[in-house]
Amino acid sequence: MDDIDLKRVKKMVAKKNNSVKKKKSSGKKKKMLVNASEDKVFWVNGGPVLKNLADLEKELTSMSFETFHYHVNPYKNDFANWANDVLGEHALAKELRKLKTRKSMARYVKSRIKQIKK
Repeated sequence: MDDIDLKRVKKMVAKKNNSVKKKKSSGKKKKMLVNASEDKVFWVNGGPVLKNLADLEKELTSMSFETFHYHVNPYKNDFANWANDVLGEHALAKELRKLKTRKSMARYVKSRIKQIKK
């Protein structure tokens, strides 16, 4: 990766921190999507850098089988590990470990995003 790409990635994630943000809405606090800190972003093999669940959902819908299999196979599930360890999405990670296709994972992540935004 060259310096220009690294600077672009740093700029993308520098605006966000790794904490859960709450937003007031009609007296209720609302959870927002967590953005990974710059040093905890997810580097998709041969692809983009993911910083939150929305990025993950988008990438799952478009990545190749080969890329998906690189990250999810009988020996590991990089997406579940990242969701658990970096984003603090423990229940989501547990479900992602059960799912075996990129489409099913994308649907589940999308439903989780909708829950968070409610």
